[in-house]
Amino acid sequence: MSLFVQLPPADYSRTAFDRFRPLRGGFDLDDARAMIWMSQLAYETDAPQTIADIGPFWDFKPIDPVRVQAQHIAPARLSASAKTASWPRSPAPTPRSIAI
Repeated sequence: MSLFVQLPPADYSRTAFDRFRPLRGGFDLDDARAMIWMSQLAYETDAPQTIADIGPFWDFKPIDPVRVQAQHIAPARLSASAKTASWPRSPAPTPRSIAI
């Protein structure tokens, strides 16, 4: 991701999941707060140490990031599934430059 969306571990809420109750039903600010912080942590794919530092505060168990998991899928399996995919495909977007 970009440095514009990543946060240092010290900026993360240590108590984001203290009052998280996903089965209570309906909208709840404590659940929303936890999901906001979870969404923020999703931007840290290039900073695995941040994920490792924050996880214990929220009682998360370590897992391999999806990027690492995808490297273990056999290329033949990927090409076979690509041939059977039925969704429409559009061309890859053209990279754009942004003048700062």
